[in-house]
Amino acid sequence: VTARKLQQEALIKSANFDVLTGLPNRVLLHDRIEQAIANARRHNGSFGLLYLDLDNFKIINDTLGHESGDLLLCEAASRLQTCVRDGDTVARVGGDEFVLLLSEMHARNDIDLVAQRALATLGKTFILGGSEGFVGVSIGASVFPEDAHSRVDLMQHADIAMYRAKEMGRNNYQRYAEQMQSRFKWRMSMEVQLRAAIENSELVMHYQPQIDLASGRVVGAEALIRWESPTLGRISPAQFIPLAEETGLIVPIGAWVIQRSCSDAAQWLQTPYGKGCAVAINLSPRQFSEPGLLSTIQNAIADTELGAQHFEFEVTESLVMQDPDKAAELLKQIRALGCTVALDD
Repeated sequence: VTARKLQQEALIKSANFDVLTGLPNRVLLHDRIEQAIANARRHNGSFGLLYLDLDNFKIINDTLGHESGDLLLCEAASRLQTCVRDGDTVARVGGDEFVLLLSEMHARNDIDLVAQRALATLGKTFILGGSEGFVGVSIGASVFPEDAHSRVDLMQHADIAMYRAKEMGRNNYQRYAEQMQSRFKWRMSMEVQLRAAIENSELVMHYQPQIDLASGRVVGAEALIRWESPTLGRISPAQFIPLAEETGLIVPIGAWVIQRSCSDAAQWLQTPYGKGCAVAINLSPRQFSEPGLLSTIQNAIADTELGAQHFEFEVTESLVMQDPDKAAELLKQIRALGCTVALDD
């Protein structure tokens, strides 16, 4: 009987709690939100939801390994529990996503204060074994009954506000506003169309000349991607590159840019005006953390039958400083191929 009872308790726990962090999972969170709605309706009260997504968590996983990623998630869970009161709920609802349920709000700015505490505590250094890690957090908030009257809508509106926080530069906090809904729908539509654009070859390369001011001679060109949509027209990279970065689409897009830029360069480097020039190709943060990047560069250059000295790879200083040791090693490997490297911004 004791063994059966312990087994039942273990099953109940696994059904309602996250195995890694011990926090309530999505199932238990949903139940507690429904209870909060019933309680708020009964007492004419209000409560709030904060939807949190760790920024740059994938970089920690890719650079320091999954064990370090798990340590970070457990520490983040522990820190978040210090931000709320007894009776509130901290839940893990996805890989690096958490929800804070503030079961009662006595003042409108209660939720803002908790969000600011979460930003501050998650902004501090994480000690992960023998390494240090840094992540920010994007936070979105919704309030019952001000923003929604059902659990599904409350969760969705907090999620929408969180995506708005990411669009605003990440590591910040946004409260849900009705106008965000239309922007969220636009973003979802853009993601669908961007996926189709990759499949339908709507992405094109432009090349911006680099000029030697002393001689006036073209000495190189920077490869710049553009999206020519048959329905939307020309779409600015400022609109679709951040979306591609966030959704992971930047990885196949970046691989295509490298291959296409090398292929195009192979043609114009053999013309009189292109002789001796170099082509500069930008690497994005998400692309830079992909383990197959070096082989992608190697294969693209090998296909051109040109020397690697004709190719330069640009990275931003902020990208390098996310993990200087790994970045330095990868840049050395790129240089060992014979390519040059440039720091941008």
